[in-house]
Amino acid sequence: MKFDDRYGGATIGGQIMPTLEQRARHFARDAHGKLDQRRKYTQEPYIIHLAAAWLHDTVEDTGVDTAAFWRRRG
Repeated sequence: MKFDDRYGGATIGGQIMPTLEQRARHFARDAHGKLDQRRKYTQEPYIIHLAAAWLHDTVEDTGVDTAAFWRRRG
């Protein structure tokens, strides 16, 4: 197994393996999606809430402000 910086994951036998983050995101999206779970007030797919949690922790724990996120997002 070797690490492939271009894709952020390892390659085994030339096949790119997803990273832990990718596997966790896909697992969560699929599990919540099977239930068609949505946020109570907005009816957005639940995975949006999980993405917001990552961003919340980033702002809370690293000192990065929300303006930096919006500048990068475009």
